[in-house]
Amino acid sequence: MNFASARLFSYNGTTIKHDLSAMSSLQWLDALEETGSFQFTIPVEYVPNITIGDIVKIAYGDASDDYVFAGVVENLSLQLIGSGSDGIARTWQVSGRGATAILVDALVLSVGGANPNVRTFTSTNAGAIMK
Repeated sequence: MNFASARLFSYNGTTIKHDLSAMSSLQWLDALEETGSFQFTIPVEYVPNITIGDIVKIAYGDASDDYVFAGVVENLSLQLIGSGSDGIARTWQVSGRGATAILVDALVLSVGGANPNVRTFTSTNAGAIMK
């Protein structure tokens, strides 16, 4: 049994693209009240179509759906290992921040008023904030 397992999802977080069981050097930091981060290495032949913006979900144990961390692929680099008659192995170096990093680019639109840069909420309903 592996200590941790991971799966790669499309940017919407619901469509599984790949199981990442062939990964190595997995590290993640789940910091309290912070975004956190992750990184791992995986051979290209196991995950040929990983892209920036994909979501990585990490769980304890083998292939669990009980995820303990989720992150956004933000850095992706192709590494060539070996040379000569042995051939060249291609691996992805993958890293990024925790999934809350998506909120950094969230837009908050003003609702008008005297100062369009200030939003005020007079309703006690939570839904009013989302309008």
